[in-house]
Amino acid sequence: RGSASGAAGPYPKEKIRQLEHELRGAKAEVEHLQKEIEAVRDGSAPKSTSPFAVALHKMKDQTAAVKKALSQEKASVRRQCQEYSNEMQAMAADLWTEIARLKATCEGESRERIKLHHQLQEVRGDIRIAVRVRPLLHSELIP
Repeated sequence: RGSASGAAGPYPKEKIRQLEHELRGAKAEVEHLQKEIEAVRDGSAPKSTSPFAVALHKMKDQTAAVKKALSQEKASVRRQCQEYSNEMQAMAADLWTEIARLKATCEGESRERIKLHHQLQEVRGDIRIAVRVRPLLHSELIP
């Protein structure tokens, strides 16, 4: 089954790892830019680095977007896991019901087999008794 949102593809964990990697990179870039902005504020860096403040703002926006995408992806994966769990529980319940039905059928068939076996034994016994022949007497033997 594919993802419920369609964005994760067949391997949502890979997408999550990729987004987490991008987030770490963005955080590192933000820290670097913050240091440069502090240097500008302190006056230790030339004023020409002010575009870094703009870049920092863009990076913060990108970081927020990545966090939001990651959060949505995690929510999607959680929903899928819950759906799969519910499906598996339903399947397990169906299987236990089927097992109980088959056990009952097996027990009924076993009782029927025993009943038929006893009937067969009675019929065989009756046949043996009906065709029993007495041995010949000496007077009946032909000399």
